[in-house]
This record gives sequence, structure tokens and C-alpha cells, in this order.
Amino acid sequence: MIPKNRALRRESRGYTLIELLIVVAIVALMAFVAAPWFSRISQRNQLRSAAREIQTTLLAARMTAVRNNAPASVRILPAPPEAAHHSVQTWLEGATPRQIAGLEIPKNVRFVSLPPGDRVVFTADGRRTPAGVLHQDIVIEGPVGSALANQITVQAWENGRIGFVPPVSWK
Repeated sequence: MIPKNRALRRESRGYTLIELLIVVAIVALMAFVAAPWFSRISQRNQLRSAAREIQTTLLAARMTAVRNNAPASVRILPAPPEAAHHSVQTWLEGATPRQIAGLEIPKNVRFVSLPPGDRVVFTADGRRTPAGVLHQDIVIEGPVGSALANQITVQAWENGRIGFVPPVSWK
């Protein structure tokens, strides 16, 4: 007869190779299913980040116009085919306009709609010009070439307010 302690030790020697392979297969399957979801989350965050950077640039241009008591503008230059980034520039307008800041937006984001002249201009009192137009929209879409592209709108209102309009439902 085998002593009781020795019998228990034989039964608890660890996991079998089959059990380990099943666990690895389950983990691999979960990673395979989750990978596209993580990819979409990353793309949404890139689009949201680009829109927030444009919004921040517009707010900074408005504050620059008020602080310097001179018009300031944000110029949006969509990337030509050979360029790697779109360019968003802040200019202090006056007798001799000068660029005071610049921002690069990744090319995986596309500008769908831009204000007239591809620029937003703020007056010295912080209002957006031209008057009479309630708001000017900058609409961006991303990721470029995807069937699941989302659009975000950044609005520059006549009174100087800057708005951010995300998609109602993300794709």
C-alpha cells in the first residue's frame, strides 16, 4: 500500500502539455479578435488628437490677436502628394505679416472642408472675421482610405468661440 502523502504528491505535479497548449490557443484567439478593435481605437485617437490640435491652434491665434491688438490668422495648407504632413500655421497679420507658430497634422487625416481661403482670421477684439457668417467649419476625416472613416468638425464662431463636434457614433 502506498502512503497517503506520496499518492497526493503524484497527483499534483503541474499542468500537462495539452492543458498549456489549450490556454495558449485561447489567449492567441482572444488577441486575434481584439487586434482590429485596438487598431480602430488607435485611429480614432489620432483623428481626435488632430482635431484637438487644430482647435487649440485656433484658440491660441485668437488669444494672440487680443494680446497683440492686431489681427491673427490660422492658415491651413493641405499636404501636396510628396509631403508627409499637412501644415497649420499661425500668422500675426499687420503691416508685415509674420508666422509665429506652426503645426503638422499627419497625412492619414484628410481635410474634407475648409473655410474660404483656407484660413480663419481673428480681429484684435477676439472676434472671427468676416462678420455675418455664423461659423466657419474645418472638417477632417480619418483614417484616409478606410471604409470606416470618421469626421470631426472644428468650428470657429463669429463671436470667437471655438467648437469641437465629434461624430455622433464612431465607426
